[in-house]
Amino acid sequence: MTELEQALRHDGEQDGAWELRRFPHARAAFPLLQEMWVERGDRADWDLLAGLHYKMHTTPVGAKYWRVRFRGETIGVCVFGMSRPLLKERHAVFPKLTPGQDTQISNIHRYRHINDNYRVIGRLVVDTMFRSGGIAYRFANLASRQFGFEVLEIQSSMSKYNFFAQKAGFSFAKPIRSVHYDKGLNILRRYFAAHPGDQEALMEEYHAMPKALRAKVERDLKAFYWDHSPLEKTGSRRHYSGRVVDNWSVRRTISKIQGLCLASPLYGFYRNPDAGVRVPSQELPTSKLPPRLPLLAFDLQAPGEPLRLDLLDSVPGWPDLAAEIERQNWSAPTILPAGFAQAEADEEEEQDLADLKAIEAGEISHKLLIVPAA
Repeated sequence: MTELEQALRHDGEQDGAWELRRFPHARAAFPLLQEMWVERGDRADWDLLAGLHYKMHTTPVGAKYWRVRFRGETIGVCVFGMSRPLLKERHAVFPKLTPGQDTQISNIHRYRHINDNYRVIGRLVVDTMFRSGGIAYRFANLASRQFGFEVLEIQSSMSKYNFFAQKAGFSFAKPIRSVHYDKGLNILRRYFAAHPGDQEALMEEYHAMPKALRAKVERDLKAFYWDHSPLEKTGSRRHYSGRVVDNWSVRRTISKIQGLCLASPLYGFYRNPDAGVRVPSQELPTSKLPPRLPLLAFDLQAPGEPLRLDLLDSVPGWPDLAAEIERQNWSAPTILPAGFAQAEADEEEEQDLADLKAIEAGEISHKLLIVPAA
């Protein structure tokens, strides 16, 4: 008789009662974790699962891809990108990186230090069939170790509710409100009675306004966003974004103001105990770790301790799985099936470019709400 049968045994000769026994050391397990491993991937892995991520349309600057696989299939993707050179949350954690009364040379070396030693997790997604099984935090930790950079960062509002990054060993700074928080509340409360974060309620109020008032609200909201958003004044967008913002819908403008003023993503960082050696001629640091790791290697040590390479062969099933990966060629690049429906392009970005071309061709008029006509 098994232990479970002994715990729940039926005494039919007496009163038909069940006897329940408690095993305090029992622990839930997901056996399929023994058949998963982490290794470097490519863009095709991201394309395969991008539709499951809320930021499916874009990837970070300088994207590098890691994947977790199960029986030769990609079931999770982590996308690393370049870290921002200036970030107020980073300055609070690493005060020596805070800009101040610096010379041009010190500024240049600060940015070089960040480029050489810092990277950010820009996207992380796990197939819906495998969620809640303890994959994401193990994957984030092992991929960060293999990537080889000294400090891995993450900025995510989701980290307030899903603690996978905390379990992966990331430490988080205290949330910092946007510098435009109060101004954003003021501009929205000036015209709306609804909660500033309730986009649908705001739009209902907007559509109920008289036509003349709607025009004023539209003009003021777009002018506010343009005045306070650095995103529209940097990069390639700076050459045309003023004219394009004028042609945005009011819903999109409100959404942008909410993101600019009300969002407060958590900033987390992970000091890589297995950081590699930087070689100027190489794209990535030279990692001390093997290119392929069993997912359960995470459990061999604490998240912030060096990986116990000497214990890899003790991971349940790993020696046999490693041999099977080679035999089955399960580490081959991902090939998207014919007719695979990849994530759609960013419709808003495409509309911006289309509006710009139409404005320059004289096909649609420039509303002149923000900047004068060229």
